[in-house]
Amino acid sequence: MTIGKPIKCYVFNRTRGGYIYLPYEKTEYEIIFQGDKSELRDIRNYWVSIGKPMYDNKKSFQENMQTIYNRLGFWPEPFYSENLIQTMLLDFVEDEDMKDYFEFEKKLNMFPPDDKKNKKKVYHFDEDEFDDEIPFWGVYMSIELAIEKQKKEIKILEENISVFVDQIRYKKDVEYLMDKYGFTLNAMSKMMGIPESTFRNWFKTNPVLSKKIASRIKNRLILIKEKIKENEEYKPDF
Repeated sequence: MTIGKPIKCYVFNRTRGGYIYLPYEKTEYEIIFQGDKSELRDIRNYWVSIGKPMYDNKKSFQENMQTIYNRLGFWPEPFYSENLIQTMLLDFVEDEDMKDYFEFEKKLNMFPPDDKKNKKKVYHFDEDEFDDEIPFWGVYMSIELAIEKQKKEIKILEENISVFVDQIRYKKDVEYLMDKYGFTLNAMSKMMGIPESTFRNWFKTNPVLSKKIASRIKNRLILIKEKIKENEEYKPDF
């Protein structure tokens, strides 16, 4: 049975006070907190760590979730606690036994100040807090697309970095070939298909070559290594 079991979620705060927990995994139930004051602080600390997202009733479930990614630029790990459980939430009336609990929540700005005109206060979740028209798979698709986009951006960044940083290795390869096999800079530039002045300037003064020329050097070095290996393994047989 799902009711009473903990579930991963993202923590939002409401403009009117109080936390709301948007489930990371599909569930038909709502999520409530059951625990002591120290455990409630853990929830607040997590909320702060993900940028203090505020739940907007005018936005859909998906749009509220997207605000986390838009602010951080990535999807943080969802919050998991044994104190956040799934339940069928019913309206309830504050009584003396809950007084200390609500006083503590008010100190954390979770609920607005007491309405002095209304001594008997009813706490409940508004029915429009969740947008039932947005299926959970829609939210997951959004998350998956955002994660995939992030992976592509990282891959492009790594490729762009490699184009320039890998030139350090290319120079070491060129220097090794010159020391071991006696190739001159003129010979190396011809094997690379690059003007000698450009090649010499790159090798001696450390300018960064363009992506096109760097890619050419990379491919030519691979070819040269293969040819050297082929010739070193060659055994004359007349």
